[in-house]
Amino acid sequence: MAPDQIRIVRRGFQSIAGKSDRAAALFFAHLFEIDPSLRRLFPGDLARRGAKLVHAVGLIVEDLHRVYVFVPALEALAVRLAGHGLDPSDYARFGEALKRTARSLLGDRFTPDMEAALDRIYAELSGVMVGTTSREFRLAA
Repeated sequence: MAPDQIRIVRRGFQSIAGKSDRAAALFFAHLFEIDPSLRRLFPGDLARRGAKLVHAVGLIVEDLHRVYVFVPALEALAVRLAGHGLDPSDYARFGEALKRTARSLLGDRFTPDMEAALDRIYAELSGVMVGTTSREFRLAA
């Protein structure tokens, strides 16, 4: 991840951080609009799950310069999500929902540079999770 991309994403997240309830609600609305079948992964209280999601994203954004710190947590999450039926192809829908949420909350501040930075960073992070899921499926076979 390029340092300028990390700075762009951090700046955008700082703007969103004060709107965590709205960010979480928008994320889930976008995700379920993109693929209603993904609702099955989030049983129960979406507000509570949303708060956890925004908190986790905040921790990740803070440590983007040291991605190795949270790779084990991403790998463990990927295994849990796969156990609930998340397919590796679903990660693209999560990324799109994340981007739509940022666009909704940032408005004109959601620039092409912001979009490119989010795409790059999400591709790297979701790549870790997809790779983990693929390994787990091969080991189980």
